[in-house]
Amino acid sequence: MLGLTVTAIIQSSSATTGILVSVGSAGLLGIESAIFVIIGMNIGTCITAVLATIGTNINARRAAAVHLSFNFIGAAVFGVLLAIPAIRNPVVRLLGSIGRTLPNEGIAAQIAAFHIVFNVTTTAMLLPMTDILVKFAVWLIPERKKPNAKELRLEFLSEITLETPSAAVAQTKKEILRMADMAKTNLDIAVKAVCGNSVAHKEDFEKREKYLDWLNQQIPYYLTKLSARHLSYSDEVIIGSYYHVVSDIERIGDYAENLMENTEKLIGTGLCFSEVANKEIADMYHKMLELYSHCISGFENTDLTHIKTVDSLEDEIDGMRDSLSDAHIKRLNEGVCTAQTGAVYLSIISNLERISDHMRNIFYSMRKYLRKT
Repeated sequence: MLGLTVTAIIQSSSATTGILVSVGSAGLLGIESAIFVIIGMNIGTCITAVLATIGTNINARRAAAVHLSFNFIGAAVFGVLLAIPAIRNPVVRLLGSIGRTLPNEGIAAQIAAFHIVFNVTTTAMLLPMTDILVKFAVWLIPERKKPNAKELRLEFLSEITLETPSAAVAQTKKEILRMADMAKTNLDIAVKAVCGNSVAHKEDFEKREKYLDWLNQQIPYYLTKLSARHLSYSDEVIIGSYYHVVSDIERIGDYAENLMENTEKLIGTGLCFSEVANKEIADMYHKMLELYSHCISGFENTDLTHIKTVDSLEDEIDGMRDSLSDAHIKRLNEGVCTAQTGAVYLSIISNLERISDHMRNIFYSMRKYLRKT
């Protein structure tokens, strides 16, 4: 209990070992007692891994659970065995012989030797049980259900993360990337609805849209609280840019909602696009997906390397909007398409082009703190 408590408080088994060596060298603690302190230290050191999982994902928490299980099982086995005098006495004699072999090191060498024996033996014992440890961690920390509109939450942000501002900035980026992924999912659904002339996934779409609106309120609110903390200048600039990124992602979700509404208009009037029009929309969207990949990857990795590619793709999408508008107006004049479908079509490609603008804005947000052009 002494080893566990002290190590948990100072969160360093190395520091606790140093204290133990000092106490032992002063003759205040013998190796027979020190080995039990060492066993407790191996459990106490797990608190560092547990604290590190605050605000992280489920796999990080499971990794900490495996770490804790590993050390706890090893400590339990050694604790029970060494409580038996017939086993403990030979171990103590062996460690004593090590101390006599290295007289200048004394109890320090004995403590080091027992550390090695403990960890090597525990590893050898539990390595074949890896699958069991994994199953236990999964059982202990089960997968959360995918949230719906009634289960809105911030995945990576909490009041606790605010206590470490620099870490909170990194966690905010993860939350923003999660929001971007949700907007991308809704955009996929909306474009498939347009090209397939179906709103079969409307309910799922609407739940996610409400989630996006909620995140658009909660993330800036969190950033406001984070701004009140002691931050470096670079973190202040990054936080300032994040407000705009969140707004751009929310606008992408709004434009996806416009696409869904356009699809409902077509279905409500019994109309649909021609195969040519659907192919044009799909081609434009595939180009947007390429742009999205570069923008989000750049934002995630804080990398402006592909800025020329981003500019080029965005210009291509602008050109596609103009050329597709001209082609569709030509079809209208030739009587191939109706005025109703023509208005909806022009609205859709206009929305897609505006989405690409917001994607580029997300990428450009990094220029505020990377000082690159």
